[in-house]
Amino acid sequence: MHGKRLRLVISTTGPESSFTPGGHNRLTMAELLRPLEATGHLCGLHMEEPLILHSASRVTAAELAEHEAHYQELLAAVPAAAR
Repeated sequence: MHGKRLRLVISTTGPESSFTPGGHNRLTMAELLRPLEATGHLCGLHMEEPLILHSASRVTAAELAEHEAHYQELLAAVPAAAR
């Protein structure tokens, strides 16, 4: 796995504001992902910016389509040899 890229794809039930020190979860998304980053580092993975869809159960069809298109762009950008 050394040298590979890792991009986490996450959906949440809460809004982005829930992932702040004063929000419902009391931690930022970056803080919540630290254990996964540490594991990735130990495996020699390069961490990419996560793709996050907040309030997934409440997004509109248009918002979901936009998120899906962005996700497909990210997947298309991965070289075939890395898949």
